[in-house]
Amino acid sequence: MKKNILFVIFLLSNCFLYPQEELLLKKFRDHKLSEITNEIDSFQGLTKDMIKWRLEFLKEYDIYASKFRYIEDIIKINDQTPKLAKFLYYINYGDYLLYKYPNKNQEAQKKYLKALQIGKENRDSIYICTALRQILNHNRQDYLIENITSKEYLSQYRKFKSDSIENVFYEYYNLILHFQHYKQKKWNPEVQKNLLEFTKTSSHKYLNAIIYQLIASYYDEIEDKKNAIFYENKAITSLSKIPSNYKSTVINSSFISKARYFMHINLDSVYINLKRINKKPNNKFEKGHLKYFYFYKSLADSVRLDYKNAYRNLVKYSIILEHDLVNKNINAFKEFETKYQTAEKEKQILEEQNNNQKLRADKLEEEAKTKQITIALTSTLLLGSIIAFLVYRNTKRKQRIAEQDRELQIQKTETILKEKEIETINAMVSGQEKERLRLAGELHDNIGSTLATVRMQVENLERNLDKVDDPKALLQKANLLINETYEKVRGISHKSNSGVMAKEGLLPAIQKLARTVSTTNQLAIDVQDFGLENRIPNELEITIFRIIQELVTNIVKHAQATEASISLTQHDNELNIMVEDNGKGFKVGKLKEKDGMGLGNIERRVEHLEGTMEVDSAQGRGTSVSIDIPLQ
Repeated sequence: MKKNILFVIFLLSNCFLYPQEELLLKKFRDHKLSEITNEIDSFQGLTKDMIKWRLEFLKEYDIYASKFRYIEDIIKINDQTPKLAKFLYYINYGDYLLYKYPNKNQEAQKKYLKALQIGKENRDSIYICTALRQILNHNRQDYLIENITSKEYLSQYRKFKSDSIENVFYEYYNLILHFQHYKQKKWNPEVQKNLLEFTKTSSHKYLNAIIYQLIASYYDEIEDKKNAIFYENKAITSLSKIPSNYKSTVINSSFISKARYFMHINLDSVYINLKRINKKPNNKFEKGHLKYFYFYKSLADSVRLDYKNAYRNLVKYSIILEHDLVNKNINAFKEFETKYQTAEKEKQILEEQNNNQKLRADKLEEEAKTKQITIALTSTLLLGSIIAFLVYRNTKRKQRIAEQDRELQIQKTETILKEKEIETINAMVSGQEKERLRLAGELHDNIGSTLATVRMQVENLERNLDKVDDPKALLQKANLLINETYEKVRGISHKSNSGVMAKEGLLPAIQKLARTVSTTNQLAIDVQDFGLENRIPNELEITIFRIIQELVTNIVKHAQATEASISLTQHDNELNIMVEDNGKGFKVGKLKEKDGMGLGNIERRVEHLEGTMEVDSAQGRGTSVSIDIPLQ
């Protein structure tokens, strides 16, 4: 009796402690990889090896075969293997097969099913959902037309999802596995609305990005290129917030998609996006992306009448395509074979289970009757008192912590708002001071010198009026200098208005800026607009123009680029500005060190407009700056 009481107390106390393994799996799901790195040392032995292996895979999307064989030879999974180590072993093994080998998709599926079995044996929803996501991702990457395999796993996911993130993952996979790029009628607008609502407040950048990619592909299917480009830009912006080595496979697909969307709109943008694709693939899916790179490069070359390169790229595309078709047929055959074998095994197992259950049921029924009465009475009294005490103590503790967190959050928010307000005011004052200095220099160097000359001419004429043979000629010279002064004053006034004239508006001013830079520099700038039918307030137009003018100046001064594009997309009450170039790029991590580039000043201007700004760049691969500004 005493042992039973101690066992019940042990179980109840563990119910109120969040397991470290489950928290770790959630961090894997949310791509909080830097936090995981700090926690690895708290695990021991095999579990620690499996966590390191998982972390390396997520960072690189590749596992070297030699390393895997070493682990496979050493590790022997048995009943004594820790649950987390065993689970991650099968997840890692499955991902390794899926991402590394073109024709081992079914072997990867078997490893995922092993991981799912571990989750079900332990009745743990976190483990179950983690395994189901890998299975659904496998089905998304390699589904057959009218494939019904995913329906079973979607149903299980719906049953076991336990928080808001899991619910969004479920809606995402449910939508994409039914839509499948060719079934427009299967698209659910209500699910799209829910997913977009989630992205507005979500800090899960990877999940946000694949949601935007899915919605962009839908708009592409219905020939709405404006929205397709808009949401693909949103995906790139979201991915730019993730360290570069965690996102290469996903961001490559966005650049491929944008190249396809621009194919019938602007060839320069096609080349810019194709150039940003990583040409050194880490896994088989990135190798597949190269197939589309060569295909769209071939199309673009042929439109520009470069038939030699178009033919070369088409040959490379055909080789990869043929290889992919062979592997897809092998995977399809293995899938059908696996389904048949699985059905036969399940039938045999079911028959054996029915026979064993009948024998066990009779025996257990007799034993259960004797234990139920005593356990029920003691457990009810003990559980009630323990639960009441623990719940009361836990509630009080949470209330104290919540009140303290609230007070700290209020103080932090007030401090941040004050700092941001001071930064914005400083930026505006600095800009005004620079403008005053520029105007003073213009007036001193140009206007002042000219007026001094005019004064000298007039004084000379006044003193020597009787001695000068042709005073009219001197007056004409003075008049020419006065006209020259007038034109200079007019030019300064025009420059101060930044080209955003009341009658012209923002778009003509940007187009004029692009033409001017393209004429005076070895840089071709293309301007695209979507949805800018109506004017916006003049003060906002001037601020936006100054921001774009500063970005173009950065490209001319620092990027060493030959091509650039400015894209303005107005969607509902939001303006998206995307400025891209094919220049030398830079490390985004050192953004704050580059004060000379003015990016910090631009960011403060955007914040003053209650907008957001993201910079995505890498050395040798160009730069992309995305800005979202609310219009209300």
